[in-house]
Amino acid sequence: MKKRGSNGQFKATLSNIHCATCNTLFRPVGVTTKFCKHKCYTDSLKKVARKTNYAKTLLNGYVYIRDTERGRAVQEHRKIMELHIGRELNRNEVVHHKNRNKSDNRIENLELLKNNSDHRKHHATKEPCAYCGAQLNVDSKHNGHGLCKKCYLRAFRIAKKKGIAISIAAARLIGV
Repeated sequence: MKKRGSNGQFKATLSNIHCATCNTLFRPVGVTTKFCKHKCYTDSLKKVARKTNYAKTLLNGYVYIRDTERGRAVQEHRKIMELHIGRELNRNEVVHHKNRNKSDNRIENLELLKNNSDHRKHHATKEPCAYCGAQLNVDSKHNGHGLCKKCYLRAFRIAKKKGIAISIAAARLIGV
């Protein structure tokens, strides 16, 4: 169906459709809209999660599993560590992957650290800068991507100049 807009031109309008969750009739905002409201969308996700005992890897690289005790998805490596030590982890405790592979959740590859500060110290004291070889500063917030502050800023400038992500610029800088 077409309607005239305020400028006199014809514009396409979408006809009413049924919500995929609650089956109510609604006018979609876009062509790909399937749900009448956000609650219907989240309910549809919960139904899928209930049907399958899923293990899902997200873009951040961590594997998530359904925890039946909590009724929600949790990071698999944290659940494995909880089962190993026999108690729930505190929110500030960090489970470190020794080989840096976030999907390798064998107990031999996991290490429990007291907090995020210990985790940063763990990485900073054992590894030099991947580009210049200088010792990383533990207190610096710029030792991300395995670079010291000076090399991180160099990668940041490259990323900004070329319009790419900092992680890509850092990888190119160190030749990965």
